[in-house]
Amino acid sequence: KAAADPTSPSYQPAIGQFRDGAKIKADMPSFFAVGAQYSPIERLRINAGYHVYGDKNASQYGNKQDLIDDNTWEITSGVEFDIIERLTASVGFQTTQYGFSDANMNDLSFSTSSNSYGCGFRVGLTKHATLDVSYMKTVYKDRTVATQTEAGQKLDTYSRDNRVFGVGVNLTF
Repeated sequence: KAAADPTSPSYQPAIGQFRDGAKIKADMPSFFAVGAQYSPIERLRINAGYHVYGDKNASQYGNKQDLIDDNTWEITSGVEFDIIERLTASVGFQTTQYGFSDANMNDLSFSTSSNSYGCGFRVGLTKHATLDVSYMKTVYKDRTVATQTEAGQKLDTYSRDNRVFGVGVNLTF
């Protein structure tokens, strides 16, 4: 337990949590979600959602929760349209906004706010099988963090890029 205490001489913020046999506290944050769907015509579905993650209240190794400025929140939206009986098209959008302070960012774990865009198709193969094909791209906001070291100030830029292509088969019985 002492190794997880930042005032302990054995505390190592970068690697201490990975010591062999270490038991650390890493709670899952609380989660609140609300969503709605509206269908103005039978073939069209419009969806929206709002999510909040209770990051600030989830105990973490080295009390990292104290380095969080605000809880993470997301807004999602999507539209599905049945083009014909066996073909559905969809598009979606999600924005995720993290409330992490600069002190929370490091090379082992970082999250930057982002916007995700996706589209897809569902094809009815049989009465009991459909094929889903989709593509999604996430655009992350680059974040530069200045850290004071013994050698002076260093700048770290946290950046990532994400593209996902998915194919799935759904079977119903």
